[in-house]
Amino acid sequence: MWRLCAVERAAVKKRGASPFKVEEVYLNDYANIDHARRELGRFIDDIYNQKSLHSSLGYVPPGEYEANLVAESQRPLCTTVGVHTSRAWR
Repeated sequence: MWRLCAVERAAVKKRGASPFKVEEVYLNDYANIDHARRELGRFIDDIYNQKSLHSSLGYVPPGEYEANLVAESQRPLCTTVGVHTSRAWR
């Protein structure tokens, strides 16, 4: 058996081996190990991270969760309404 990379191990661990195998591995014939790695990477990137809902992320796919985090991090934390720069306020 070939060794899984960290991303593949995380995907298998998160969902359990059975759904991962049922959705990808059992449905395909891989020509060799490189072909299997490419296809498993595609599955993780295109299906698992974009369409699979994750309870730990509020039942949204990881790709959507990450996009929300990026959007949230780009919002200003506070506004400068009412800031005075004159000496009287120092």
